[in-house]
Parts: sequence; C-alpha cells; structure tokens
Amino acid sequence: MTVIESPLICAPIQKPKLPPEIVRIIQGKGLKLAEGSYGDSGIIHELPPHEIETRNPTFYLPHRPVVRESSVTTKIRPVFDGSVKGPNGLSVNDCMSKGPNLIPNLIEIMLRFRRWKFGLTSDITKAFLQIEVSKVDQNLYRFIWDVNGQMKVMRFNRVVFGNASSPFLLNATIKLHLQKN
Repeated sequence: MTVIESPLICAPIQKPKLPPEIVRIIQGKGLKLAEGSYGDSGIIHELPPHEIETRNPTFYLPHRPVVRESSVTTKIRPVFDGSVKGPNGLSVNDCMSKGPNLIPNLIEIMLRFRRWKFGLTSDITKAFLQIEVSKVDQNLYRFIWDVNGQMKVMRFNRVVFGNASSPFLLNATIKLHLQKN
C-alpha cells in the first residue's frame, strides 16, 4: 500500500481487486488515460514533482473502470467519484458549493417543444470536459494513475462529471456564452 500525504488530506491508495473478465478486457484493450484523448487534449496532466506537496486544499479522487463490452467506441472508461469520504470524513463534494439549480424545468421544455411544428435539439460532446477549472482549484481534482507500472500523480484541468458543482458550472457557462452572442 502506498500512502500519498498532503498537508490537508492523507489517503491510502490501493490497487483494487478486479474480476478476471475485467482484467482481461483492460489488458487486451488498454485503459490509456494519460496517453489517450484525456492527456492529448489537455483535460489532465501529470503533476511535476515540485507541485505534489502544497499547502493548498488537496483531494485525490478515487476512480474505477467501467466496462461495456458492447460499446463500439469506448469499451472501458474511468469513473471518478467525488462523493467518497476521505480520512477526515469529508468528500470533495461536501466541501464545494453546488451553486443554484440552473437546469430548466423539464415539463416547461416539453410543452415548449410541442408548441411548434419543428423541434431542435443539440448535444455538446464531453460538455463538462470543455470547461476549464481555475488553476487554484485543480488540486481538488488529483488522482493516482498507473502509467506503465508506475504510479503517477495526475490532475484534471477540466470540470469532472459527477462532482456536486458540475451541473451548475456547465449551465452557467452555457448561459454566459449565449448572453455574449
């Protein structure tokens, strides 16, 4: 067991015991987070050694693989969990403001949608990952990743899906850009 120490949070890191069928898929397909689309597009980066120890608030997000053999594009994807409690009994979600609910009322949307002959919808690819996290807050989105057998300290530069503030940040960003144009 490796222990990563921070002035605020000390979290033991253990490799999970995975069922053999998941290990087979992971070894066969490769779960390459740092070298894949996340690392290449600036969503995550490895922390330089001099930045690992800090006096700023720090949290290591636990994660696990989600396997969908039926998926054509992404058979394995990592899922990060901001609701897991740390050794101090708090999760990163407990410590952040959720912000006001900016999600429109679904009934109102459906009624408006039926009002005209044609409807228009859209989807923003990897919407949460399009929003950059302030440099000051990026240490709350750290995680440990196995890169070729070596444990690396990584951190997100972008908003992580599933954190308490993610829906507010996405909706506020969309509203800001709609008001600009």
